[in-house]
Amino acid sequence: MKKNFITSNLWLKLASILLAVTLWFFVMSSGRSVIIKEVPVQYINMPQSLEMVEMAKNVSIIIEGQKRLLSGLNQDDISVVVDLENMKAGKNIYSLSRKNIKMPK
Repeated sequence: MKKNFITSNLWLKLASILLAVTLWFFVMSSGRSVIIKEVPVQYINMPQSLEMVEMAKNVSIIIEGQKRLLSGLNQDDISVVVDLENMKAGKNIYSLSRKNIKMPK
């Protein structure tokens, strides 16, 4: 009697197990994750008549997204760009936002 329970509808049972495993992998890979990366800063459009004395070479950014997408993200794919076109003589402070981050979509 027990043997009949195991072998009856064998294909249906195997298909159910395969579906459950597939769903489990899908749920695990679609989870959200947060990573912190240190990325280089690129300065563009600096006026020729001015010189920068202190500047950040790298900044830390927080990236949130799907685990599977973040795992394929390379350090070289991300940079922060600061436009210095409006820089004046003296001390200048620039606030960075999402607009400054360049990365693949």
